Amino acid sequence: MTAIGLALCLPLGGGDGEPIGVRGPSLQSAPYSVWAVGLCSGLFLAWLAGLDWRNLPERMGQWVRLQRRRLGWMLVGGFCAGILLLL
Repeated sequence: MTAIGLALCLPLGGGDGEPIGVRGPSLQSAPYSVWAVGLCSGLFLAWLAGLDWRNLPERMGQWVRLQRRRLGWMLVGGFCAGILLLL
């Protein structure tokens, strides 16, 4: 939770807005958003590593069967919205 909070707070601090020198960016002058993206991608990869990939197709099939009516209504609504927006 602390890492997520830090990732959300870092872009708000921003940089000083000065142009980068001729030698190119250094690690100290990297914008905070780069650090936040790296932190979030690391958290995302750690979350992916914790998934049980062996029974994922079975769980997805159960979820689709459970949400069958809702998915059907979303399909009909998307079709109607598409017609409305394209005409």
